[in-house]
Amino acid sequence: MFKTKRILASIIFFLLNFLLLCSIACQKENSRPHIIFYLLDAGRADYFGCYGQKDNLTPHMDQMAKNGVLFARHYANSFYTSGSLSNLFTGRYDFFDILHQFDDKSHKPLTPKTRKDELTSDCVLLTDLLRESGYRTIALAANPFLTPQCILGSSFDQCIQFDPPKKRSAERAEVIFEEALKIIEAQQKENKQRPIFLYIHLMDTHAPHLPPPLFNKYRENPPPFIHDPQYLKLAGRAKGSMAYMDHCLGQFHQELKKALKGNTIEIITADHGDSYGEAGCLYHRVPSFCREEAHRIPLIISGIPMSGKMNKIEDWTSTVDIFPTILEMIGLKSKNNFLVDGSSLTMLMQSPKGDKRSNGVFFVLEKQCGFRKEGKTYKIQNDKLQILNEGQELFEPPTKLNDMISSLPKEFLDLRIKYLERLVLRNKMKRTGYQERVDETAKSRKEQLKSLGYVK
Repeated sequence: MFKTKRILASIIFFLLNFLLLCSIACQKENSRPHIIFYLLDAGRADYFGCYGQKDNLTPHMDQMAKNGVLFARHYANSFYTSGSLSNLFTGRYDFFDILHQFDDKSHKPLTPKTRKDELTSDCVLLTDLLRESGYRTIALAANPFLTPQCILGSSFDQCIQFDPPKKRSAERAEVIFEEALKIIEAQQKENKQRPIFLYIHLMDTHAPHLPPPLFNKYRENPPPFIHDPQYLKLAGRAKGSMAYMDHCLGQFHQELKKALKGNTIEIITADHGDSYGEAGCLYHRVPSFCREEAHRIPLIISGIPMSGKMNKIEDWTSTVDIFPTILEMIGLKSKNNFLVDGSSLTMLMQSPKGDKRSNGVFFVLEKQCGFRKEGKTYKIQNDKLQILNEGQELFEPPTKLNDMISSLPKEFLDLRIKYLERLVLRNKMKRTGYQERVDETAKSRKEQLKSLGYVK
């Protein structure tokens, strides 16, 4: 009898300890903040007031920067959406075609197995880590490539795609933010304790720039090296698109405070910028991307507790840094063995003096790679080097890499070697480009892609 009671007491003690550990783990998971991630497609940093724009286009986002942290020298690692989203959601420089929708052999939509086959064993998606740690992951996307069937879209618990209209885009951001509020309110009713990762991919800051009449009132002064007056109208409409985006985001931000209980981190960034006639360049293809207006993008993080007062970070940062920053901000330590090129920005945000970490930014342009540092941009393709000095309109004539290699930043050369070695190991030298993805897309999408400038 006594032995039976002792066994029963041991079982009860074990169960109580197990429940206590589960409770602690649950509390730790539930204490994690919500994350609202705004990606403004083709959003130029210099169209933000907090980045120097004088036309007061972005008062709401400027206020979020004032209440949070602004990264003054933030740059994209890739010049197009698919590459930038790969950088963002893997934290890697190498290109993973996570907007790919079809199996290359069967040409059928990707299954969970074939989706994993697209990624290497040392690569993991941010969404997978967040979902495994208890987050409800949701994507609302107006970009035509981010579909529920693609690799990235299928990694979310829920991915909703919005069709970018062919003509006036007045309601586009409004509709997406309205849907976002409905989803948040429904999630709060279902499970208030579960943290949310909500990724909102907005296209109103992308060409063709057709803002509502109320916001279509801006005119652009001729920027340096502009060669065609028609670009001034495009740049003026782009300002209107940014002002409209800020208006919609500001309204959503206010409603979000009422709808979402608990700590919330909000992140604003872009996949790349755009050129509107500077040096005769248009949009963000090569060579436009190598110019400041198409390469530099915003990064604003608000809602995190800070011990220091580093409201503005002057260090060089880039898209690959966002992945490890999010993991560190929410205290997530994954058991998975994966490789990340980016570095967490939390030390920069916490240190009053900042934390010098890099002298420039590495970027990839299909079979080219480059490096931007103070006053210079270097670009290498097929062992040919070109340099664009600050204030110059065009790149200098190409020279043989070996003739100039001693003058290049060592950090650039080290990163280039590492990047090329990975390409060889992955045997991924042939990469899927925009046109190939267009061919795989349903015919009904092609007109939408034309209106966005992806297809001529």
